[in-house]
Amino acid sequence: MHVNQRRFLRGSGRTSWAAFCPYSLSKGLKQRAVRSMADSKRLISQPIVPTMPSLRTAHSLTLTLFVASLPLLFAETGSAQTKLLATNVAPYDISGFAVAVSGNIAVLGAPLDDTNGSASGSAAVFRWNGTAWIQEATLLAADGSADDRFGGAVSIDGDLIAVSSLFEDGAATDAGAVYLFRFNGSIWAPEAKLVAPDAGSFDQFGWSISVEQDRLLVGARHDDDGGLDAGSAYVFHRLESGWQFEAKLSAFDGGPYDLFGASVALSGNRAVIGAPNDDLYGWGSGSAYVFRRSSRGWISDAKLKATDQSWSAEFGQAVDIDGGTIVIGAWGDDEGGPDAGAAYVFREEDGVWAEEQKLLSDDGVAGDLFGCSVSVRGHNILVGAPLASATGPASGAAVRFHKQGVAWNQQETLTAATNDSLFGFGYSVCIDDSAYLVGVPYDNDAGSEAGGAYVFTFLEPLFADLNADGSVNQLDLGILLGTWGVLGGPADLDADGIVGPADLALMLGAWTWK
Repeated sequence: MHVNQRRFLRGSGRTSWAAFCPYSLSKGLKQRAVRSMADSKRLISQPIVPTMPSLRTAHSLTLTLFVASLPLLFAETGSAQTKLLATNVAPYDISGFAVAVSGNIAVLGAPLDDTNGSASGSAAVFRWNGTAWIQEATLLAADGSADDRFGGAVSIDGDLIAVSSLFEDGAATDAGAVYLFRFNGSIWAPEAKLVAPDAGSFDQFGWSISVEQDRLLVGARHDDDGGLDAGSAYVFHRLESGWQFEAKLSAFDGGPYDLFGASVALSGNRAVIGAPNDDLYGWGSGSAYVFRRSSRGWISDAKLKATDQSWSAEFGQAVDIDGGTIVIGAWGDDEGGPDAGAAYVFREEDGVWAEEQKLLSDDGVAGDLFGCSVSVRGHNILVGAPLASATGPASGAAVRFHKQGVAWNQQETLTAATNDSLFGFGYSVCIDDSAYLVGVPYDNDAGSEAGGAYVFTFLEPLFADLNADGSVNQLDLGILLGTWGVLGGPADLDADGIVGPADLALMLGAWTWK
């Protein structure tokens, strides 16, 4: 295994797994576009899939006010793209390795930026000013130093940004830390630096992060409490006195090398944590755990697994949650060919989480790594496939699914405007109400592997267009009638919890008569 002294692992991104398990060489060929963190202290090394932010808001509106203040429940007919290149990046910084978007703010992590020393890391903040995306800040750790990898994971909720520093040594060697920044009306000011209360060497606290309002969820996949590299996650809560540790979460049946905490996501009183190396169905089959916050604290709610789970699928490599919907990536799934990848959607009904659908790319092939990154918001899911040959060999793609009736259907495949090979488009993804953000960490426009990201904004949104064909017509009416009386779903246009006469009236009012 060749490791560049100051950069990430070059070559096969999963070669190091052979140290623990007999691993097919064909399953290890990840090529240059998906690299692991160079961690000489650990034998296990696997790419980061940053978690995605959320601004979950429950709406309770009267029918008269509904149309004026409706959240984005309609389908989109297409997307326009803008490329974001941070002004501070240089060759091999891999900006866009982690991305997050919330409203008109986008964040790109560049964990190999050298501002505070070789591979110390940075994060760029962009703001949409009404006509263009403008970089308004470059975030750095005040105490950053070489090889910290600040920017390895990022998350944002409104005016609060969280950035992890994976190999930060303040609490212990490579223990990791998370830095919080808040916009005060003029600048993004440092708010807090958080470390694990029981920090241990090489834990990599901050491998995955998710922030929502006054809570932060942090994954530490190399924590050893449940065995070597069993992993854990930490919850922090912001009080009047500042950010305080709230709970440490672990798998009730965890064991060595499970990597619990490799991915995390937070939504309301629910937390989802991936354990992609859990051996439930053989080595690397993977799983994910749901925790619920109650008056008794955080309690284990469910363990999720795929109904067709298989060896080395790494289910749980990426996770996201929005309300009652969870999406989980399994980039090693082989249904479409070795490592073609898949994503799974779970839905909560009456307190029970059940698999709703398995997502595959319509044009997926072996080696795409579909499911490397995932994000869900409302009736849209975005799944990254960083080695898909969309505009060039292993150029990458991101696939959007839209829920129509009771099914998630592939809506569009997003790609870069220019042809480029081996640049990892889709290695990281994030979806918000009005835009998608897709990282391209190995893009060369700002220098060799300087990286960047693409923002896709919705075009011509059409309310009540349930099948996203650009019209509201009899096809949409068929979907609505087919789900009459059903609780929730995209045909519940007035968001009252059930498909009924009010939804029919809204659809007829939006009829395009085509």
